[in-house]
Amino acid sequence: MASIISHIAGAASVRAARALSFVDGISTRKPRPELPPQQIDRVLIAIPHWRPTGLSSDAKDSGSVDERTSRLLRCLNSLFGLGGSAVDAVVYTNSPELTAHHLAERSEADVRLGPAASVLDEHNPSGGITVVPWVPGRFYRHGFGLAWAHKALFRQALSVPQISHMIYLEDDMLFGRANLEYWLKGRLELAPSGLIPGFVRFETTAGEQWLTDLKAPMGEPRHVVTTSDGRNWISMVNPYQALYVLDRPLALDHFRRSPSRGRIRSRIRPHDDLASASHGAIYDDPPSGLNWRSVVPLSDGAIDPTALIEHTSANYANDPTTALATVRISEVFHG
Repeated sequence: MASIISHIAGAASVRAARALSFVDGISTRKPRPELPPQQIDRVLIAIPHWRPTGLSSDAKDSGSVDERTSRLLRCLNSLFGLGGSAVDAVVYTNSPELTAHHLAERSEADVRLGPAASVLDEHNPSGGITVVPWVPGRFYRHGFGLAWAHKALFRQALSVPQISHMIYLEDDMLFGRANLEYWLKGRLELAPSGLIPGFVRFETTAGEQWLTDLKAPMGEPRHVVTTSDGRNWISMVNPYQALYVLDRPLALDHFRRSPSRGRIRSRIRPHDDLASASHGAIYDDPPSGLNWRSVVPLSDGAIDPTALIEHTSANYANDPTTALATVRISEVFHG
């Protein structure tokens, strides 16, 4: 009976998503594109952090509490060198007191427990880490809902002009200054084409690096565009990256009309609730002939290292039952 109800609810939500997408297409017009900002001011970051409960509502099994805390700390430590006037990291979690306690014990950053909106003070940016309690909704109680909690904060952040960039990423990923600088430069270069810079996840195990989201080599790369700096950019066969970056022009458009701005609307997208929360602007208005907007640059015939993001849990590379993470970085274009 539960599976029948789940199937009916899923089908109904897809129908609702299609209806909402149709209404959005009628009621909102594509705005004139704005030039992306060239400088970083305040950076707002959102990270979902699930603590295993042993119940059916668990988002997924990705290690012990200690392992997950260690990965979250590595993620946070990679972010505080991004630059700008302030970096605010907001950690949404189903176990706020313990998460705040463990982070305060092991992090050099200021850690506080409180509401997400507390980081939006226009005149006194808080910096550091804010741990925010997450409680399941009345009807949708699965742990995947945690991944969508940040959307309200990012929408509110548009009222704070000093916040120039927003970043969402899962808690077992590393994102550093070189990654953001690559994205900023690529965003300017790609803006005339309607494309945006993408990222490619990799995992390290047994001394080798594997591409997380590929099941087979891609063959010869097909250039989508060459930018004014001479770099060739390609479209990956799977654009999923478990993170997104928005500057203010992208964010304004995203929260005005993107299907990926809400959980129900996103049901027209090709992933589950957890993955869809990290789409950002990837699927919004791709140029003709493409299914998504994200592209990555080549360097000496390989994916540029600044577009690579480490997935530290390495749960796919260490899982012999999945075809994911079975392609070495060095062999991505071997047909």
